[in-house]
Amino acid sequence: MLTIAISGLDFDQLVADHAREFNQFYDLLPRTPAMSEEENYKIIPLISLQVTLFPGRGICLGLSNHHSLGDDRSIFGFVKAWAMINKSGDDEVFVSRNEKSLPFFERPICKDSSRLSGIFWEAMKKIPLKPGATHPLPTNRVRASFILRQSHIIKLKNLILSARPNIDRVSTFVVAAAYVWTTLAKSLDPAGDEDEDEVFFITADGTGRRNALFDPPVAVNYFGNCLGSGRVRVEHRKLTAEDGFVAVAEAIVDVIKRKIGLIIDLPTTKLKPT
Repeated sequence: MLTIAISGLDFDQLVADHAREFNQFYDLLPRTPAMSEEENYKIIPLISLQVTLFPGRGICLGLSNHHSLGDDRSIFGFVKAWAMINKSGDDEVFVSRNEKSLPFFERPICKDSSRLSGIFWEAMKKIPLKPGATHPLPTNRVRASFILRQSHIIKLKNLILSARPNIDRVSTFVVAAAYVWTTLAKSLDPAGDEDEDEVFFITADGTGRRNALFDPPVAVNYFGNCLGSGRVRVEHRKLTAEDGFVAVAEAIVDVIKRKIGLIIDLPTTKLKPT
């Protein structure tokens, strides 16, 4: 479903970095149609889009989709293709320019497909099908943007390498995730239960890389879900400690190596301190 809307909201306010009311952003998201039923079937809409015009300023594209449709790479690939086709005015132009990267819809078969399909299907049958959710108003929250510039990222990477010179991989994702996680822990609940574990979930794109399930690798342009995952557990006291940032970064690296690395062949690189 595609919705076209015109907004009277303050465009500059919405795109600013400072804190602004969260609820107003819901006006830019499409309402997902309700689930319907036909005899032995339940029909759930997979994707809804809304294009909102800010007169004289620009447009906003809002998107809601069911996660069974595809992962982020697939969904944003669809949005990019849609934009390119509209820009050229001809899908034949898009196809001719992107012949080698067109969406690949054939589901890959892994060496354990039957067992995995059974496991996932049994899990799905336990999840009740519900009508499309409405936007939860009010949230009593604000949204703000915080920018980590390249100079900040390099400084954080070097801080980790100075404290843990033998660490295998220091990526931008690792330092950003560790920095945000420890900062939130210290600001939201600095006096929490010190022995309680806090959890951080990681997902990683599994296409185009050698992994434990698919050989040869799943095509980069595969349209669907192909994700590896990991779960980082760190005690609250470590998160809020003076060296919490370094300890959390090391824990994230360890999970990437032990859990995600078993599914996705991640390259190992190291930043040299400057």
